[in-house]
Amino acid sequence: MQHDINPAEAYENACFTLSQYLFAAVLQRDSQDPESWKRRIKTFEVNGLLSFLVESPVKARPIEVDESRLEDPRYRRHLVRKLRAPRPGKHMSVHVVIDRGRLTEPQYLADMSKLLAYRWTVKMLPVESPLDKILLLKQDVGTLTRALDTMQMHQSDGKSVAGLIMRMLADDLVDNNETMKAVIARMESEFAVMRAEFSASIRATTEEILAEAKVRFAEIVAQANATADRHIEEIKKEAAESQARTDQVLAECAADADPEESWRKAMEEAERKRKEANRLSPRTRLFLIGAGIVVSTLAAFHLDVDGVTAVEAIDGLIEYVRARQK
Repeated sequence: MQHDINPAEAYENACFTLSQYLFAAVLQRDSQDPESWKRRIKTFEVNGLLSFLVESPVKARPIEVDESRLEDPRYRRHLVRKLRAPRPGKHMSVHVVIDRGRLTEPQYLADMSKLLAYRWTVKMLPVESPLDKILLLKQDVGTLTRALDTMQMHQSDGKSVAGLIMRMLADDLVDNNETMKAVIARMESEFAVMRAEFSASIRATTEEILAEAKVRFAEIVAQANATADRHIEEIKKEAAESQARTDQVLAECAADADPEESWRKAMEEAERKRKEANRLSPRTRLFLIGAGIVVSTLAAFHLDVDGVTAVEAIDGLIEYVRARQK
């Protein structure tokens, strides 16, 4: 009796078989180098290919309930404690560790390839688009490697991987198309000529700009040098004048052999000048003597003239005499 073939199951088997072959090639290739292997294991983990949910080997004992004792409060509390106690789950998560050193063993390589292919096929299926189904069967080592390197757990599904395969196939078609190659070669040739002309034009313009800049810089440097020379001459002149004044003071101090005698003469000269300034004529002294007699008379009788005291009268007379001498 002939059994009907389930199309979905047949497609799943085809994807699984293809993935098993591809993962075996990836494992053999990347296990040759420690750094490549480290990166590959990381891509397996971020895509969730090494984690499996399996049935837990630990079975929880069933809780037996004695209905005849349900009226007993102590039994009910005992039953509640048993119900609240943690119980092992039906499933447990298992993380597979691939031994790189054992991949040279054919059977171990086949087992690890089957595990990875199973997880990859589960992530890819189901797909609704007939085009996506065809593209997934076009997977090769290059497309699988690109998907593992660029995707993560939430991205690596059938639709996304099919889209990646479509883009890679389109790139290959464009890169290998003879017409496209001829167009690209012609563009590169024409761009080379344009690049040479542009470089020559830019070079000429650059040389002209640099020449003008050099002339301008030379003028700026000349102006700066002239300004600096002028300031330097002024500073030298001021320094020479200051030095001359210092030398004069030092010479005057050096000529003074006896400081005490010089100080005494200076005091006498100052006193002489003061006396000359205050010296009065005989007429003025006679006038002051008469004024003194009048003031003394006023003081003797405790009199004031128009509210003016003797001291104020003397000061007024002195000021009057000095004004007349001038």
